[in-house]
Amino acid sequence: MTTTPRRPARELPGDPSRLFLDYGHAHPIEPNGYEDTLEFLYVNATYGQRGDEGYEDDDALPEDGKPLEAGSPVGHLVLCRLRAYTGESRWEVADAESGDLEVIASAILSPKSGEYAKSLSARPRSKSGTC
Repeated sequence: MTTTPRRPARELPGDPSRLFLDYGHAHPIEPNGYEDTLEFLYVNATYGQRGDEGYEDDDALPEDGKPLEAGSPVGHLVLCRLRAYTGESRWEVADAESGDLEVIASAILSPKSGEYAKSLSARPRSKSGTC
């Protein structure tokens, strides 16, 4: 299956090969009762790396016209994982964490059981067999 990007690469703030992704995992200092069920991963995107300031990139001009400096942050992403094997209702855990997460969980999980909603035709699986 091939896809065509909806937006051209030239709209990026610079050379995509110079984007660096750093990710980290956070674990609560104070146990919240469902830290084994809910996990957050934080991803930060930076343009270039500190120390490669000599790299010339005429295309690295954002909307304000100023060139991006090496190490400039250009975005971030927060990923959330609700584990299925802890014995807790993933929907209840999502609801307890935040309203936004509850809205997302409600689209795929049954509030009564915390399992995948019957409207989903197939249960998504990771390579390890867990979700």
